[in-house]
Amino acid sequence: MPAYYPTLVKARLLGAYSFLEDHYIPYFKSELFTHFGVCKNRSWVILYNGFDRRHLAIETRGRKPIIILADL
Repeated sequence: MPAYYPTLVKARLLGAYSFLEDHYIPYFKSELFTHFGVCKNRSWVILYNGFDRRHLAIETRGRKPIIILADL
């Protein structure tokens, strides 16, 4: 039981969860967790905290803008 799962495993788990929820297909979350081979505790963390890892609003990389949005 690793403490870290690759992004591919997390994406598959989140995709299957979203699909089943959106189409109102009955399922047990524990079956979903065992199908993807993720332990129960990490699965709950992935489902409820793992949707967005990017914070595009506070991006600080790259060149600073010449014209600030307030000046436009």
